[in-house]
Amino acid sequence: MRSGRNAIAVGVLAVGAILAVYYTVQWVDERESGENPYRVFALFPDATGLNEKTYIAIAGIKVGSIEKISLQGGVARVDLQVNGDIRIYDDAALLKSAGSILGEYFLILIPGTATKPLIKDGGQIKNVGTEGLLGALDSISKDIKQVTGVLANVLGTDAGQVQIAEIVKNLTEISRSVNQILVDNKESVHNTVQNLENITDQSKPGVVEIVENLREISKDLREVIRQNRDQVGATVGDTREVLAKINSAAEKLDRTLANVESITTGLEKGEGTAGRLLKDETLINEVEGVVGGAGEFVDSLTRLQTIVELRSEYNFNANSLKTYLALRLQPREDKYYLIEIINDPRGRTHRTETVVQSTNPNDPPEWREVRYTTSDEFRFSLMFARRISFVTFRFGIKESTGGIGVDLHFLNDRLELQTDLFDFGSDVYPRLKETAALEFLRYLYIIGGVDDVFNGDRDYFVGAMIRFNDKDLKSILTFSPVKVGN
Repeated sequence: MRSGRNAIAVGVLAVGAILAVYYTVQWVDERESGENPYRVFALFPDATGLNEKTYIAIAGIKVGSIEKISLQGGVARVDLQVNGDIRIYDDAALLKSAGSILGEYFLILIPGTATKPLIKDGGQIKNVGTEGLLGALDSISKDIKQVTGVLANVLGTDAGQVQIAEIVKNLTEISRSVNQILVDNKESVHNTVQNLENITDQSKPGVVEIVENLREISKDLREVIRQNRDQVGATVGDTREVLAKINSAAEKLDRTLANVESITTGLEKGEGTAGRLLKDETLINEVEGVVGGAGEFVDSLTRLQTIVELRSEYNFNANSLKTYLALRLQPREDKYYLIEIINDPRGRTHRTETVVQSTNPNDPPEWREVRYTTSDEFRFSLMFARRISFVTFRFGIKESTGGIGVDLHFLNDRLELQTDLFDFGSDVYPRLKETAALEFLRYLYIIGGVDDVFNGDRDYFVGAMIRFNDKDLKSILTFSPVKVGN
């Protein structure tokens, strides 16, 4: 009777505590989100790396989060919820930014100019983009693609080859025309030479005088060179060096043009790695498949969440404290892998059944002996979980035995009702545990429930739990080396 009254009192106390915490959570949520939250949306051509509850920042300060991501007309519609005291104007901008190479993405909000009209609640932010290195890489890749397209159009088409052939043909015709002009004007050229000879005869006295003057100038120049022999030698040496460099550059240019011609010819024929990449459709498809697989791998690393859970439960009847350390590896919102280590003061119980046969006439010929051995060992859980709507199904190993579990989620996942069934065969009935967990502050839960419902060791418990997403742990797990084999 006394045990029954204690159970009723604990139940009434737990219900009262849950109701009090529920109204406290409602009051805290109203204080945190404001009476009138501000909702807007934006259309992104690519929402890779963004998830629901991804935070939004202004000048590095969190002011809201992504409420929903959906597909609208071939682009991603991202619905946002920001603090009610934020004002967003018509020229506002929204930028997708990455905190690190494999870290999680977030959104940068630029509210706009106060002189512009306000965007109403439920309106659209039209200016979207990508910040920093990601945007620059996207622009560079587009420029490279455009340049290679132009080269292919000029050098890789029949029209380009025809144009080059026409240029060569025109040069040939020009040389023939010049030769024909010289043949047709042979007599005129002869008369011109004759006139030059007559002019030379008439100007011979003047020419003699000019030659004498040139002789005097050459003497003066020789004297100047003699007096400045060292400087002239250095100048001549510099000139020779310059001419040698020009000659070397011309030879390198000839070799470069020859190499370019050879490369473009090989590309057109599909020779070499680059040629195969341009001509071999199968190879191109394989490269696209490899790039797509790498993108999916990086995307899975970006989405991975590592949720750490610390929980303690006080059992009234056993008068003991049970402690859990859990890690959830959650690659998607609807799936995770649970790893738990449990320290239970009651220890781990092993059941041993022995059949004894005796020839002693004073004893029964055969009897069965069952022994229960309790050892102080840690228990562990390893379970796979899949969520469908507000229900999560779990199965695997629960507290070092086979088990299954079902979780129900309410109040935007702040209230969880957990049911676990495990430890089959160690007692008359399997062990059934019912747990209720309520988040009354961010990351902090209060819990309560009943353990081992069907058997005589039934116990009631209350406790507390901390659950948070450890991003640093995700980075450590991502880059930790794994050794396989010896």
